[in-house]
Amino acid sequence: MGRTIIVPTDFSEGCLLAAEKAAILAELFDMRVCLLHAYNHYTRAWLAEQDADVSLIQQNLDTLAYKLTNGKEIEVEGIIIEGTIYEALPLAIRRMEAQVVILSSWGKTGFQRFTKAKLLRILSASTAPTIIFNQKTNSMLRKIFMPVNIFRRWNAKIDAAARICKLYKATLFIAEMHPGTVFEKEHKEQLIRLVDRLNQEEIEYIIVPINHTEYDTEEYTEKALLAGADFILLTSDEEEEGNRFKAGPDDEKLIFNSANLPVVCVNPFMRIRS
Repeated sequence: MGRTIIVPTDFSEGCLLAAEKAAILAELFDMRVCLLHAYNHYTRAWLAEQDADVSLIQQNLDTLAYKLTNGKEIEVEGIIIEGTIYEALPLAIRRMEAQVVILSSWGKTGFQRFTKAKLLRILSASTAPTIIFNQKTNSMLRKIFMPVNIFRRWNAKIDAAARICKLYKATLFIAEMHPGTVFEKEHKEQLIRLVDRLNQEEIEYIIVPINHTEYDTEEYTEKALLAGADFILLTSDEEEEGNRFKAGPDDEKLIFNSANLPVVCVNPFMRIRS
């Protein structure tokens, strides 16, 4: 099927925002939207309160699909998969051959309680690149800001970033750590390797130096804003096994950054479909 955006939903404010963003991206990049509801104990409890059955979930999916297609030439469908969201999402990604998952941390949570802590767990369950929107912004995938520690393995990270940039015709801004005078020679050598690698990909890129060695989420965010970035791109360390995003110790601060920039979370070994 392919070229599909999956939006998990319990019909809350945040899920509605995620669906609206998905519809915008779908129209822009000629994709389709799949609204996913994971049918589980949260759903059964909510339906009991409404004195309704599962047909109400399908009705809500159909209503949301109609709203998203209004005025847009896109295809939207809703599916229900029984199980936890952590079980249902990978199944939906595989079934739909989805390119991307969209979530939102904005607004009130719904009956399935997609809190920030739960969103992080959903991230770790996703087998496709996942975007988290933090507020109602008009961001497009045109300028992507990516932190890179050039003293760790980064080749697969650059490969994943390049595929995303080519897919969405985006410019890549790389925030690389400045190691200071002690490592100046090694820093220059690593930087040359990085530039050579980027030139091989034939993408537009800009390297943004960071002024100190420590991981400073506020500085990364400030640099991203100065660059006019639309998104922050986070990638799992290449040393991690598997094909799912694994947040590092400081990644949570960037995922829910103070500037409310949307964040794309990727494992460099994920299959990024064109």
